[in-house]
Amino acid sequence: MESEASKKPLRGRHGSQSGLPLQARAWRQIEYRAAPPRLPELTPAMKRRREAYEIYRREREKIERRSVVRGLLLLALLALSISIFRSGLDRVFVHGWWRP
Repeated sequence: MESEASKKPLRGRHGSQSGLPLQARAWRQIEYRAAPPRLPELTPAMKRRREAYEIYRREREKIERRSVVRGLLLLALLALSISIFRSGLDRVFVHGWWRP
């Protein structure tokens, strides 16, 4: 023999809104979603490390700028010395060039 529970439709057995049709029940259901991932809170050690890295990076940028300027000056002096060597000192510094 069949029990009373087996005679009821499946929809009515599992939900509290047993008498509502499927469309009417859908708008009442609340959909819970997981929150988007967030970065963890910064610990004091992480903050100190980040600040130390910023200081280190600024110092490295200064050193890099100095080395770039040195390299450019070295190339300029090299180009000047090669041009002087090729043309000769008498053509670069003509007699009396320092007098007005």
